[in-house]
Parts: sequence; structure tokens; C-alpha cells
Amino acid sequence: MTSHPASRRPGAAAHVLPIPERVVLDDGATIALHTDDCGATIVEVSGLAAGPWADALALELLALGPDVRLVIDLRGATLVNPAGLCEVLDELVAAGDDPHRLCLVCDRLSALVLLRRHGATEQVAVFASPSDALQAVLLEEEGYGDGWAPQPHAHP
Repeated sequence: MTSHPASRRPGAAAHVLPIPERVVLDDGATIALHTDDCGATIVEVSGLAAGPWADALALELLALGPDVRLVIDLRGATLVNPAGLCEVLDELVAAGDDPHRLCLVCDRLSALVLLRRHGATEQVAVFASPSDALQAVLLEEEGYGDGWAPQPHAHP
């Protein structure tokens, strides 16, 4: 069994992207961006995810470019209506060459149900933690698993 260098280990120390690290929205929600040593951009959404947050999220993420791997972490967000998020996912999938370049992180059952009802699990993979998402990428690179391919029936 071979070991990966520490720089490829999921959850390893992150560094700041050359874009604003944290965006605070009018409704108090925040969007924080950083990149993991695996090269994926972790986007942490926190606060009440309602109102204009999806538009601000779309602007920030589309500005990163079409080839960036994105982990959208919703664990700190109170997801009220995921319709705006699903529109953002549509835009991001359409903007890139690889539809499996982004995933969601969500660990609350109520939010998972909302995401499934709005079709988000049909668009992107959903994981319980950023480490799980990054581990899936590393396993796929080694020939195991589907990486960030959507698993529409994996969650309630």
C-alpha cells in the first residue's frame, strides 16, 4: 500500500485564494473561500441561506473559472429554500467542461430532504464532510469509486 504525500491528504492545512476570503451579505450570511492542499476550493456558506445569497454565491464561484474543483459546504447554513442554489448549480455545471467538478457538503437530514426535492442530488454528489468529498476524489484517482458523480438515491 502506498502512502500519499501530506500535500495531497484530505483536510490538510488550507491556504487563502487570491480572492476575497470572506463575503458578508446584507442578510448576515457569509461565504468564505479557501483552497485545500488537494487543489479543491472549499466554499463555506454560513448563516441564513435565504434572499440574495445564491446570487452572491454564483458571482463568486463563476469568477473562479470553469476548471476549479468546488466543494460547497452547507453545514453552517440554515437552508430555507434551495431553489436559488439549484440555479447556481445549473450555471456552474453548464460553465465547466467536467460536470463532476463540484459537490455539496451537507450533514443535516432536513437540508438533505430539501436538496433532493429540488433536484440538487440529481446534479451533484452530496457528502457529509469536506474530508469525505476530498477522499472520494483521491480514491477515484486511484481507480476506486465514482468520485463526485451524482448519487441521486443515496440520501433521503
